[in-house]
Amino acid sequence: MKKWGLFLMLLTFFSGTAFCAIGDFDLTDTDGESHQLYQYLQDDEVVVLKFFFLSCDNCQGFAPRFESLYQQFGSNQEKVTFLSMEVFGSSDSEIDNWKTQHGSSVPALGGSNLSYWSNNIEPILGNGFTQVLVLKGNPQNPGDAEILYSNFGWISTSETENIASIIEANLSSSTGIEEADAKTFSIGPNPSQDYLDITAADLPSGKYYIQIFNNAGVLVEELNWESSQVAQKRLDLSRFAAGSYLLSISDSAKRWTKAFVKH
Repeated sequence: MKKWGLFLMLLTFFSGTAFCAIGDFDLTDTDGESHQLYQYLQDDEVVVLKFFFLSCDNCQGFAPRFESLYQQFGSNQEKVTFLSMEVFGSSDSEIDNWKTQHGSSVPALGGSNLSYWSNNIEPILGNGFTQVLVLKGNPQNPGDAEILYSNFGWISTSETENIASIIEANLSSSTGIEEADAKTFSIGPNPSQDYLDITAADLPSGKYYIQIFNNAGVLVEELNWESSQVAQKRLDLSRFAAGSYLLSISDSAKRWTKAFVKH
């Protein structure tokens, strides 16, 4: 029922972001549906993987929060795919009973997945459970995925909200908002220290929503801006840690983004 090939994961770190070269898998969930990791990553999707076992208290506690994330991001009908993997060889019926008991409808990959977990996930996250990885796909090279988030152990409500923010920050076409030419506004100084000025330039007059994400994809600032009233807006960066950030300006139809560095 399960078919999988050779797996290899190699982590490298670049500017605070983790990337992984990971082999493909093709696994069948307890409902008989096949899931191929490379296909999801090639489609530039965000893939959220949870690893668990049935008697794990942390896994049981996290189940309803993981279900909430699954529902929030479209129940695998949009550009985010959620999968859970039981790693200690429980049967499909045992896993389905566990899902029913803990209110989970997230597709679960059962069977003998211990070797996959031990070869690929344990070197990253150790042996504490529950475990979560959030991956960002790469259409040109699906094997070279970006790790947006990784954690293990007790994953709290606030940490679940952090996962949601990271997923949201890395979505594009699934939001229905068109990515637009960033030349319509300018920012400076870049690199910055205490402040960053946004100049409207050719940005159409209107009401805009400004968001700033750090290099882990976490939302750190959000505010509104009426560009027709103020052609330039100064953002206070004094509270920001040094590092790389992404500035997003959006209205109901388009999003403009620029990267900047805080010293």
